[in-house]
Amino acid sequence: MYLKRTLSTLLLICPVLCISQSIKGTLANSGNCKKIFLYEYIGSNIFPFDSTNITNSAFEFSYKVPIPRGFYKLGTSPEKSIDIILGKENIELSGDCESFLTGVKLSGSTENYGNYVWNTFNQEFNSKVEILKKKSNEIFSRYQQGDPELNGQRIRIQQEFDSLEMTKYDYYRTFSGQYPGTFIGKVAFFYGVPNLSQDTAAQRVFSNQREFTKATFIQSQFFTDEEFTHGAMLEQKLVMYLQNYYQNDFVSGVRELQRILELTPPGSRCREVVFHHSLKLLGNQDPEFNRQWANRHVKEFPNSKLAKKSVEITGPLLPTDMGGKAPEITMQGVDGKNLSLSSLKGKVVLIDFWASWCGPCRKENPVVVQAYQKFKNKKFDIFSVSLDNLKENWLSAIVKDKLVWKNHVSDLKGWQNKAAKDYGVTGIPTNFLINENGIIIGKNLRGPALENKLKEVFQK
Repeated sequence: MYLKRTLSTLLLICPVLCISQSIKGTLANSGNCKKIFLYEYIGSNIFPFDSTNITNSAFEFSYKVPIPRGFYKLGTSPEKSIDIILGKENIELSGDCESFLTGVKLSGSTENYGNYVWNTFNQEFNSKVEILKKKSNEIFSRYQQGDPELNGQRIRIQQEFDSLEMTKYDYYRTFSGQYPGTFIGKVAFFYGVPNLSQDTAAQRVFSNQREFTKATFIQSQFFTDEEFTHGAMLEQKLVMYLQNYYQNDFVSGVRELQRILELTPPGSRCREVVFHHSLKLLGNQDPEFNRQWANRHVKEFPNSKLAKKSVEITGPLLPTDMGGKAPEITMQGVDGKNLSLSSLKGKVVLIDFWASWCGPCRKENPVVVQAYQKFKNKKFDIFSVSLDNLKENWLSAIVKDKLVWKNHVSDLKGWQNKAAKDYGVTGIPTNFLINENGIIIGKNLRGPALENKLKEVFQK
């Protein structure tokens, strides 16, 4: 359901607002490089932020208005760019246009030197973990083949990993103290808080500390400070939370995402990041829900590039999705005259696709009749669309099943029924409940679900 957790995943935390007065640089072999670009992070997505010309191998970005502190990318293209931290320091850069990714050197920045030290430690840590994982897999494979003496080796490897894990947390705390007041120091401080959902030494050592419980893992402060969006902090927080606590529970995971979204201020970048990254976490288990989620993103942020990316992931909201506008239906009624769904505007309407030859439909009809009788005086009506081929069978079933409402239509084309195609109907019975404005508020409400939904609607 969710993205696979890797030990090398890093959170990018963006704390307080500050300014980078200037970024100056010289680039050798700049004949083919006319511009250099600064890209901003919104979560893990990057967008153009600024650009400047490269003149006589030199360039400069200069800012008088404060810009948010955090991670940015600098380079001649998105692919040929490096991560840098912009803080209140001036930055000087030297490099080569033709080997930008490997040939760049930064000076004058404690933040970026700290980032180099931080990344070096994490790369070494991950290499050690991979070696232990390889050993563990080899021993486990042999243990499964019936060599019980290897169990002791498995335990010792787990102890090595626990020790390595604790060394990591100790280093993060020490590192944070070495870079007080810096962005990279706060990154390290955040990582110094262990993730206790896994069975590691951290769990055994820290499990009694209240600040590390599930209830406090998601805190509103993370989702109200927009600087946390200048990097992947919020995204990784969501990944860790959902993977660890809702890995195989899609419904509960969705409920948690909705709760977390409510922690974010309306119109904020934090809200945008939660909207967008949630789609990656949800996967494709419920495409309709994903389209609804992306549609909410676009509706709240109509001019947002990130919202457009959300729609690219899911596709646009379909007319027959929950929250969509129900397509018009105009078709012949039992008397041969055309009836239109729009004639019932102002009422809550159940659009019911059925047929006289459909056994499950006929079995469900008493439920529909009961709902009609109970709510017909509360501006509730039914618009029945039959997928029959023979008119006499259709009309006979209406009488036998006591479908006493007036709105019955059919083009007598069976599965080629136009309305059924417009609504994407692939099986019957199928129904759609629409509100007074024609917006779909329920789908496939069968048995008690229909009456329960109508009670909910008319109690508002």
